[in-house]
Amino acid sequence: WQGDGALYGVKNQWFVVGMGYDRYGAAEWMLIYFSPSNFGTGAGLELLTRYPRPDPELVEAALRVVRGDPDLRCRAAGLYALGHLGEEPLDYGLGSLAEAAPSSCQR
Repeated sequence: WQGDGALYGVKNQWFVVGMGYDRYGAAEWMLIYFSPSNFGTGAGLELLTRYPRPDPELVEAALRVVRGDPDLRCRAAGLYALGHLGEEPLDYGLGSLAEAAPSSCQR
């Protein structure tokens, strides 16, 4: 990714590290890892879904991908849910990822 306009000099890389599909083969969620930018933004993970308030089962499917990869577990220790359009976020139990992070993670 490279910024445009005033953000033209900002660059980082994005990788799709997991996807989930519904019973018809349509994508329901996508897990993206992004690298640190050259502007100081840290690396992280984003879970994108087709739904503004995804079911806990859908979120759990994505988190299984995270838990199954030591590098992603390190990145997910600070993962949190955002509310949609001013709503309070649902509690998906994301705090448990911090405890599940390998001791080899750099903090």
